[in-house]
Amino acid sequence: MVGHRHHGARVTEACNLRVRDIRWEGYALLTHTKNGTARLVRLTRLMLQALDVLCRDKGPNERVFGYAGRDGVNKALRRICDAAGIQYLSSHQCGRHTFSARMLRQGESSMVLKQAGGWKSLSVVDETYGHLERSQVDAAIDRLDDSDPLNLGADVATDDENDS
Repeated sequence: MVGHRHHGARVTEACNLRVRDIRWEGYALLTHTKNGTARLVRLTRLMLQALDVLCRDKGPNERVFGYAGRDGVNKALRRICDAAGIQYLSSHQCGRHTFSARMLRQGESSMVLKQAGGWKSLSVVDETYGHLERSQVDAAIDRLDDSDPLNLGADVATDDENDS
Protein backbone atom coordinates (compact mmCIF):
# COMPACT_ATOMS: atom_id res chain seq x y z
CA MET A 1 0.00 0.00 0.00
CA VAL A 2 2.97 2.34 0.37
CA GLY A 3 3.26 2.43 -3.40
CA HIS A 4 -0.47 2.86 -3.92
CA ARG A 5 -0.36 6.33 -2.43
CA HIS A 6 2.56 7.22 -4.72
CA HIS A 7 0.94 6.57 -8.09
CA GLY A 8 -2.82 7.05 -7.74
CA ALA A 9 -3.81 3.90 -9.60
CA ARG A 10 -7.00 2.17 -8.59
CA VAL A 11 -6.19 -0.94 -6.55
CA THR A 12 -7.64 -3.20 -9.27
CA GLU A 13 -5.42 -1.49 -11.84
CA ALA A 14 -2.39 -2.11 -9.64
CA CYS A 15 -3.41 -5.75 -9.06
CA ASN A 16 -3.48 -6.28 -12.84
CA LEU A 17 0.03 -4.85 -13.31
CA ARG A 18 2.45 -7.34 -14.87
CA VAL A 19 6.23 -7.14 -14.76
CA ARG A 20 6.26 -6.46 -18.54
CA ASP A 21 4.14 -3.32 -17.92
CA ILE A 22 6.84 -1.56 -15.92
CA ARG A 23 8.92 0.98 -17.80
CA TRP A 24 12.07 1.16 -15.70
CA GLU A 25 12.73 4.76 -16.74
CA GLY A 26 9.87 5.70 -14.40
CA TYR A 27 6.46 4.61 -15.69
CA ALA A 28 3.98 1.77 -15.51
CA LEU A 29 1.53 0.94 -18.27
CA LEU A 30 -1.90 0.24 -16.84
CA THR A 31 -3.71 -1.81 -19.45
CA HIS A 32 -6.82 -2.86 -17.50
CA THR A 33 -8.37 0.41 -16.32
CA LYS A 34 -11.82 1.24 -15.01
CA ASN A 35 -12.57 3.54 -17.92
CA GLY A 36 -11.15 1.13 -20.51
CA THR A 37 -8.35 3.42 -21.66
CA ALA A 38 -4.78 2.23 -21.08
CA ARG A 39 -2.56 4.88 -19.51
CA LEU A 40 0.99 5.48 -18.40
CA VAL A 41 1.45 6.27 -14.73
CA ARG A 42 4.52 8.14 -13.52
CA LEU A 43 6.30 6.30 -10.72
CA THR A 44 8.29 7.90 -7.93
CA ARG A 45 11.86 6.81 -7.21
CA LEU A 46 10.63 5.12 -4.03
CA MET A 47 8.04 3.16 -6.01
CA LEU A 48 10.63 2.09 -8.60
CA GLN A 49 12.91 0.82 -5.83
CA ALA A 50 10.07 -1.20 -4.31
CA LEU A 51 9.08 -2.59 -7.72
CA ASP A 52 12.67 -3.61 -8.38
CA VAL A 53 12.62 -5.77 -5.26
CA LEU A 54 9.15 -7.17 -5.96
CA CYS A 55 9.94 -8.09 -9.57
CA ARG A 56 13.46 -9.42 -9.13
CA ASP A 57 12.57 -13.13 -9.40
CA LYS A 58 9.45 -12.86 -11.55
CA GLY A 59 8.89 -13.48 -15.22
CA PRO A 60 7.51 -10.79 -17.55
CA ASN A 61 3.94 -12.15 -17.52
CA GLU A 62 3.66 -12.51 -13.75
CA ARG A 63 1.63 -10.14 -11.60
CA VAL A 64 3.76 -7.64 -9.71
CA PHE A 65 1.49 -7.86 -6.66
CA GLY A 66 0.11 -11.14 -5.36
CA TYR A 67 -3.55 -10.20 -5.40
CA ALA A 68 -6.17 -10.83 -8.09
CA GLY A 69 -8.26 -7.83 -7.06
CA ARG A 70 -9.27 -5.34 -4.41
CA ASP A 71 -11.24 -7.84 -2.30
CA GLY A 72 -8.07 -9.77 -1.52
CA VAL A 73 -6.19 -6.56 -0.79
CA ASN A 74 -8.93 -5.27 1.51
CA LYS A 75 -9.16 -8.59 3.39
CA ALA A 76 -5.40 -8.53 3.93
CA LEU A 77 -5.56 -4.91 5.11
CA ARG A 78 -8.36 -5.75 7.55
CA ARG A 79 -6.34 -8.68 8.99
CA ILE A 80 -3.26 -6.49 9.39
CA CYS A 81 -5.21 -3.65 11.01
CA ASP A 82 -7.02 -6.02 13.38
CA ALA A 83 -3.74 -7.67 14.39
CA ALA A 84 -2.13 -4.27 14.98
CA GLY A 85 -5.17 -2.92 16.84
CA ILE A 86 -5.55 0.06 14.49
CA GLN A 87 -8.50 1.42 12.55
CA TYR A 88 -9.15 -0.32 9.24
CA LEU A 89 -9.05 1.82 6.13
CA SER A 90 -9.90 0.33 2.74
CA SER A 91 -7.39 0.24 -0.08
CA HIS A 92 -9.21 3.18 -1.67
CA GLN A 93 -9.02 5.28 1.49
CA CYS A 94 -5.35 4.68 2.23
CA GLY A 95 -4.32 4.61 -1.42
CA ARG A 96 -6.19 6.60 -4.03
CA HIS A 97 -7.79 9.02 -1.58
CA THR A 98 -4.46 9.67 0.15
CA PHE A 99 -2.79 10.19 -3.24
CA SER A 100 -5.45 12.74 -4.19
CA ALA A 101 -5.29 14.57 -0.87
CA ARG A 102 -1.48 14.78 -1.03
CA MET A 103 -1.57 16.13 -4.60
CA LEU A 104 -4.09 18.83 -3.70
CA ARG A 105 -2.31 19.75 -0.46
CA GLN A 106 0.95 20.30 -2.31
CA GLY A 107 -0.88 22.79 -4.51
CA GLU A 108 -1.64 20.76 -7.63
CA SER A 109 -4.76 21.71 -9.55
CA SER A 110 -7.79 19.51 -10.07
CA MET A 111 -6.74 19.21 -13.72
CA VAL A 112 -3.30 17.85 -12.77
CA LEU A 113 -4.97 15.43 -10.33
CA LYS A 114 -7.40 14.32 -13.05
CA GLN A 115 -4.53 13.49 -15.38
CA ALA A 116 -2.36 11.84 -12.72
CA GLY A 117 -5.21 9.74 -11.36
CA GLY A 118 -6.70 8.73 -14.69
CA TRP A 119 -10.15 10.21 -14.29
CA LYS A 120 -11.95 10.89 -17.57
CA SER A 121 -13.99 13.73 -16.14
CA LEU A 122 -12.88 16.77 -14.18
CA SER A 123 -16.34 16.93 -12.59
CA VAL A 124 -15.73 13.56 -10.87
CA VAL A 125 -12.51 14.89 -9.36
CA ASP A 126 -14.21 18.10 -8.21
CA GLU A 127 -17.21 16.27 -6.74
CA THR A 128 -15.07 13.71 -4.94
CA TYR A 129 -12.09 15.76 -3.81
CA GLY A 130 -13.26 19.38 -4.16
CA HIS A 131 -13.68 19.69 -0.40
CA LEU A 132 -9.92 19.18 -0.05
CA GLU A 133 -9.19 21.90 -2.57
CA ARG A 134 -11.74 24.19 -0.84
CA SER A 135 -9.60 24.20 2.31
CA GLN A 136 -6.69 25.50 0.19
CA VAL A 137 -8.91 28.26 -1.19
CA ASP A 138 -9.99 29.23 2.33
CA ALA A 139 -6.36 29.27 3.53
CA ALA A 140 -5.30 31.41 0.54
CA ILE A 141 -7.98 33.97 1.30
CA ASP A 142 -7.11 33.93 5.00
CA ARG A 143 -3.49 34.73 4.07
CA LEU A 144 -4.74 38.00 2.57
CA ASP A 145 -5.11 39.23 6.15
CA ASP A 146 -1.38 38.65 6.66
CA SER A 147 -0.28 40.65 3.62
CA ASP A 148 -1.72 44.09 3.11
CA PRO A 149 0.67 45.64 0.55
CA LEU A 150 -1.58 48.65 -0.03
CA ASN A 151 -1.99 49.21 3.71
CA LEU A 152 -5.75 49.21 3.27
CA GLY A 153 -6.26 48.04 6.83
CA ALA A 154 -4.98 51.39 8.12
CA ASP A 155 -7.79 53.22 6.31
CA VAL A 156 -10.59 51.10 7.73
CA ALA A 157 -12.13 52.60 10.83
CA THR A 158 -13.23 50.23 13.56
CA ASP A 159 -16.53 50.65 15.36
CA ASP A 160 -14.63 51.98 18.42
CA GLU A 161 -12.99 54.69 16.33
CA ASN A 162 -16.35 55.76 14.85
CA ASP A 163 -17.77 56.32 18.34
CA SER A 164 -15.20 58.97 19.29
